[in-house]
Amino acid sequence: KLELDAAIFSKSEGGDVFLSPAEIYQSREIKGIETRVQWNLHRYFQITGSYSLLDVQNRTPDGTTYAGRNDMAYFSRLFLTYNKPKLANLSLAYIFRQGLLYSPAIGGQLDADLGVYEPFFEDQFNTHRFKNYHNLSFSMSKEIPQKDNFLLFFATINNLLNLKNQQTPLYFANYSGYNFDYYQLRSFYCGLVWKI
Repeated sequence: KLELDAAIFSKSEGGDVFLSPAEIYQSREIKGIETRVQWNLHRYFQITGSYSLLDVQNRTPDGTTYAGRNDMAYFSRLFLTYNKPKLANLSLAYIFRQGLLYSPAIGGQLDADLGVYEPFFEDQFNTHRFKNYHNLSFSMSKEIPQKDNFLLFFATINNLLNLKNQQTPLYFANYSGYNFDYYQLRSFYCGLVWKI
């Protein structure tokens, strides 16, 4: 069985928003499309994929328009799911999207009174983009019936490939350059839920 969904959306937001000296806006227009396809290959096995496009335009109080941080030409997700209640629920998920936009500091000026550097930015917002984001994750759960209750065991490995996905710039003290902070690297967690 094959299922296909598609949506087109548009949204307007207003109000003064000061995210940082590198991103200020008074209104925002968000437009996009989203598609999803789901294929039930077998009674227990399912493949689901989706694709989204986001066109985000911010407007500053002086009327300047610039692309929003989450303006993306592609945001794709793929899920492989095996669900056999008597055995287990297994899922593999892959997320691939364009990197977010950001406005890097281009230098710093020393504030002699405080003894720290104050960053300064380009005149335009969101002129740089982080590298593409990739995340492959695995999860499983198993319900263990008991006499009058049940146990549920679950485990997840996030960022299975341990990829360094750029999240934010980390600046040198004088803002002469920067490296990156990353989203969480590979992580594993598991647990047990006992319902009485």
